Amino acid sequence: MLTKEIELKRYYTADELDNPFFVVVHAEGNVPTNLNPQLYDRVMNEIAAIKQGQDWTPMNDWPPSKIPEGVPRDRPILVCGFYDYVCVQEQRDSLRSVGYEAYISRQGTF
Repeated sequence: MLTKEIELKRYYTADELDNPFFVVVHAEGNVPTNLNPQLYDRVMNEIAAIKQGQDWTPMNDWPPSKIPEGVPRDRPILVCGFYDYVCVQEQRDSLRSVGYEAYISRQGTF
C-alpha cells in the first residue's frame, strides 16, 4: 500500500525499495534522435545497467498504459525509460490503478 510519504516523492532508486522489479518503457531506446546526445547516452547507459543487474521486462507496446506480462504482484515496481511525464508516468499510473506498488525510477528515466 502506498504511504503518504511515498505518494509525495516522485522518484525512487532500487536501493530505496526491497527487491524491486523494473518495467523499462521504450527499452531499446527507439525514440526520436533529436535529444541531447550526452543525455540520451547517459539514460541508455543507466538502462543497460538496469538490464544487466536487475529483474526487468520491456514495455514497448501501445498504449503505454498496457501492463506487460510477467510483472510480479509481490514486489515493488520501478518504471523507467522514455518519456518521464508521458509513457513512464502513464505506465506507473496504470500499474497503480490495478493494485501494483509502482514508482518512477530515478535511474534510466528521461
